[in-house]
Amino acid sequence: MAEKGNGTRLLDKLNNKLVDSNKIPYVHLDNKPKKVYWSTLDKALFWSVPLLIFIGCTGLFLLVTQQEYFVDFDDEYDNLMLQNKLSELESRKPWDELVFTQLWGYSSCLQFKDKHYPSDVTCRYADQASFWSIHGIWPSQEGTEGPSFCSRVQFNITQLGPIRSSLDLYWYEIDNTKQGDYFWSHEWKKHGSCAKEIKTFETELKYFSAGLDLRSKYDLQSALKAGNIIPEKPADAAGYDVDQIEKSIQSSLGTSAIPYIQCLRTKGSSGNGNDDGEYYLLAVEICLTKDLQLIDCSHKKRLMTSFRDNAGPCPKNTPIKYLDNSL
Repeated sequence: MAEKGNGTRLLDKLNNKLVDSNKIPYVHLDNKPKKVYWSTLDKALFWSVPLLIFIGCTGLFLLVTQQEYFVDFDDEYDNLMLQNKLSELESRKPWDELVFTQLWGYSSCLQFKDKHYPSDVTCRYADQASFWSIHGIWPSQEGTEGPSFCSRVQFNITQLGPIRSSLDLYWYEIDNTKQGDYFWSHEWKKHGSCAKEIKTFETELKYFSAGLDLRSKYDLQSALKAGNIIPEKPADAAGYDVDQIEKSIQSSLGTSAIPYIQCLRTKGSSGNGNDDGEYYLLAVEICLTKDLQLIDCSHKKRLMTSFRDNAGPCPKNTPIKYLDNSL
């Protein structure tokens, strides 16, 4: 019988040997892989690693990108916060003074009407006797405005129950399609969230009560009247000089602190308000330290050439109209 070659002997040897495919994944012949064997455990481990990595990365992505949507805001506050997102770091800066602002009814309604023309929305007190109402108490940095939205606070109208009737009268929402709590919510979240670091303003009730107290203390109608500055009839108004208005307030309040006197400027015949436009007394800002002592309004110089919504500094040597529809 012919002797078997080397190749034949190797094949016989392989045929006679039991091969455990779970332990011997490769059988080489002439240094070439013949077949690959995978156990169930091998397959599970192989696919589980990338799957776990994918799940982890997906979870981390969702956590980072969606986290702000877990915060519960009402519609207006949400919109305001989004608009101020880029100034979030600015909002955390400390503040030095308070700006207490009051509005004159006739002029504020005139401004509201011009801003919303030709819509049917009207000023809530357009046909009533004018008086000085509260616009706000605004924490500010020296020489500028803000910060605002210093912390996330909620507004609860029930906390204002004891002073609700006074707020409706003296700190009112000018838009007759909205209720007072719409405006109060805005003021508390934007400005009260910063002012509440002081004990005087630490709660909704304290913040708005302080505003009513400041209005009584700094009674502008009486202060102006003491300086012979009284509201005039629209038909025959001569107007007053801004220096006369400023000195009257200082004298009545017994202070040399300079308030900021703001006017509403109407458009002249050219339509741009820079020629024969008229000026109406719109607002007075009184500035205070954190312990509520009168000081000069440090932002006055910055605002000397600034007009927004036709409102800005009252010019010198120009008649400033101080009108009341009820006269």
